[in-house]
Amino acid sequence: MFLVINIKSKKAIKEIERFKHKKYVLHDIRIKNVELKVLNSLLTFQLFYKNDLFINSGTLWELMQPLGKTGSHNYHNLTPTDIYNFLSNIKYPCAIYKEKYNRIVIASSQLYSSNERLIIIIEGSAGLITNKDANIYKIVTIYPKSDLEKTIKKLKPSDIYFNILNKK
Repeated sequence: MFLVINIKSKKAIKEIERFKHKKYVLHDIRIKNVELKVLNSLLTFQLFYKNDLFINSGTLWELMQPLGKTGSHNYHNLTPTDIYNFLSNIKYPCAIYKEKYNRIVIASSQLYSSNERLIIIIEGSAGLITNKDANIYKIVTIYPKSDLEKTIKKLKPSDIYFNILNKK
């Protein structure tokens, strides 16, 4: 099964919220109109070639479950509004950097319900459940990051694509 959520739609929060309350059979979700390509204007090269993100239903469910338990990822107690606002405003990051396995991290410039910035980890050239060769941008996880400045300071300069933190 394949579901589409248009992040620019008025019903996007409700569509995200339904995954908080029920763990659906594993399927892929396309999140349209995230505007990833706009981030290229902050960089000195083209990192993003598509605007949409994908996430599987299990990961989306786990992001919104209460803290303390784990599934394939940790539960992060995010609200549907947190997820919606972050994805709707992804074009205003405070940092973009490369993580292990060549994954891309985008950090929010604003604080969310946890009173922390959120980060999203994206796997490029990923596959879908039904098409392993899909070549999409897939959300690995989204979570509150309390020590973002420390994390960025530990990175190699070549792994930092964009950073407005730690600037004096």
